Amino acid sequence: MLLLEIICNEGYTRKGFSMKVRYVWLILVYVSSLFGEEVLTVGQVLERAEELVGREVLCEGVWMGFQGLRGALVSPDGVVPGVGMSGMGEWGRYRVVVYATPEGVVVNVVRWEATWPEVVTWAIWHVGGVVGFRDMVVLGANGEGYVVSGGAGWVRIETAVEARDVLEGVWKKVKGGVWGNAVADGVQVRVVQAGEEGRWWAPGLPGWLEEAHEVVETWAGAARRARWVEGWARERWGEGWVVEMMEAWWPDASLGWPEEGKFYAQVITPGWRVWIQHREGRRELRIPSRKGLPLVRSE
Repeated sequence: MLLLEIICNEGYTRKGFSMKVRYVWLILVYVSSLFGEEVLTVGQVLERAEELVGREVLCEGVWMGFQGLRGALVSPDGVVPGVGMSGMGEWGRYRVVVYATPEGVVVNVVRWEATWPEVVTWAIWHVGGVVGFRDMVVLGANGEGYVVSGGAGWVRIETAVEARDVLEGVWKKVKGGVWGNAVADGVQVRVVQAGEEGRWWAPGLPGWLEEAHEVVETWAGAARRARWVEGWARERWGEGWVVEMMEAWWPDASLGWPEEGKFYAQVITPGWRVWIQHREGRRELRIPSRKGLPLVRSE
């Protein structure tokens, strides 16, 4: 920037800008056309928040609408609260203005372009019943990402390979269309992979779709399970918050922590490894995917 100012100052005359300034302007235009505008992920916006505050930037992600124009912008590496868009969820590139508040970073969506984000592999919306929950799962190629719930905030998750295989298996049948009929007390699942979409409705799921629906419900409910675990931890230790959840499919009901002398049902048991932070440090809990108390290793 200093060099540019010197050139401009040298080229300035009382009659106007000299040809030197015109050359500088042309060079800048050419360089901009070569490199284009930097496109950030949500995680990068959060990491660079201090330098980006007050600036308008281009960000890739998926939008989750909570209420009116309030919501969150999500990518597999981060979540940031936002305003400026209505609707339950859309993906693409967002031109946003970054703000700092006492509660943290917030973005205001100025414009949206429907272009599938390169960093996102799966985007899944889950809606239950008339009132129901509105949940969204955004995953990268490695199965890591975030679950955002309209009623429970968000949590970082890592999904199991087995679960992703189940979803991938039915994806070929449901992509590009809608299965089932919308019913008032039903559940809608909307799955998008690399910009291609498929939807289905429950109840009335065929057998080939039941396991995939169970996987999606488990992922969608992860944020609510995280808040429940935090409540359980506060009762036990006085405090605690979930840092991360990793999905696991164990070969029996022991959740991978069998106790000597106990018998466990020999069935595949899906669940979560949950890392919780409290004053004594970080520790791991394990919970079944849908119901059941957390399991803690004996101290």
